[in-house]
Amino acid sequence: MNERTTTITERLYESDSHCFTFTATVIACEKENNHYTVLLDRTAFFPTGGGQPCDTGTLDGWPVTEVSIRGKDIHHTVPSPLPLGKTVIGEIHREERLSRMANHSGEHLLSAVLFRRHGLQNIGFHMGREDVTCDFDGVISDDALAEAEDEVNRLIRENHPVSASYPAPDVLAVLSYRSKLALTEDVRIVSIGNDGEIDRCACCAPHVHTTGEIGVLRLLAREHYKGGLRLHILCGADALARIREDAACLSTISTLLSLKPDGASVTEGVLRLSEELKRQKEAFARLNDALNVALCRTLCPGSAPQLLFDDRQDAVALRRLAVLAAEAIGGTVLVCGGEDEAYRFVLAGSKAKICFLFLKNTLSLRGGGSDTLICGSLPASRSQIEAAFATLTETK
Repeated sequence: MNERTTTITERLYESDSHCFTFTATVIACEKENNHYTVLLDRTAFFPTGGGQPCDTGTLDGWPVTEVSIRGKDIHHTVPSPLPLGKTVIGEIHREERLSRMANHSGEHLLSAVLFRRHGLQNIGFHMGREDVTCDFDGVISDDALAEAEDEVNRLIRENHPVSASYPAPDVLAVLSYRSKLALTEDVRIVSIGNDGEIDRCACCAPHVHTTGEIGVLRLLAREHYKGGLRLHILCGADALARIREDAACLSTISTLLSLKPDGASVTEGVLRLSEELKRQKEAFARLNDALNVALCRTLCPGSAPQLLFDDRQDAVALRRLAVLAAEAIGGTVLVCGGEDEAYRFVLAGSKAKICFLFLKNTLSLRGGGSDTLICGSLPASRSQIEAAFATLTETK
């Protein structure tokens, strides 16, 4: 890092989460690999941390692709150097910041409700590309989750104030708040409601000014995770985008199945289609079995390995054919299914492994299994397979 006086970056996002444009002075600039790391005296860019990715935007028009915290300084990654002492203009990507604030504040509300109602502690938080995941140290029912979701959305509509502060050590010592870690100093508390009546939580990230800015919280999915519960959620504009995606999928499915475009109709139609598919698979399996029996009648019982070609690509049908054929002739059978140069193969019988090792020396077959049943792929022509198999039968 270029020579400079020791500084602690002023974090503008802590005092004003809605600061999207700011000016700052370049304190240092250092080349790292194919980019430059810039240190400013003040910044509105939130650095990666606490389960949340960093803000993106620009510095004097140059894209900021990464923001990280080192010690108490915040470093900005840009593609071009910025002169020391220069006053630069920073621009935060507004919609991205607003989206992340809504999601993070919504997670605080959900965690507060689950803690108050069920004693669940939030032990993990990650803001990903697709959704936000929240991990809790216990499990509750779907009905209880639905009730918690309803309460969170009621609190959002009531538009409660959200604030952040650094309580003095003596105040912090007696303050009740949620935290994943044991903290003793420089603890930033995000409070929801008058005097934190709804929630207090240790957090370093930017948050909304009022719960109404969250818009809506949607619970997407739940799963058991490390003995507890992992919830997938989205809030605000991200929740609306997901709702639109889901509605578009529902519309497409309903059109394909000639159903009314509502969840109940589509669910009923898909269940009906699933049952029909199950019946068709059973009928198809019976037809395959009948075909296998007919094919086995064309084979001659004997000790020499025998070769069968089949147009089918169904791995289960080919395997059942090979096993049935091996039993019918009392020997070993190679079944090749599918298309020329892209066959599936099944070797079945007492000498399957010996035949596999022999053919592997002349054909590029790849596969695995047991001593008596081997399956895999055989990228060769029919004539090449027949020639190799003829050599095999001569040596056996």
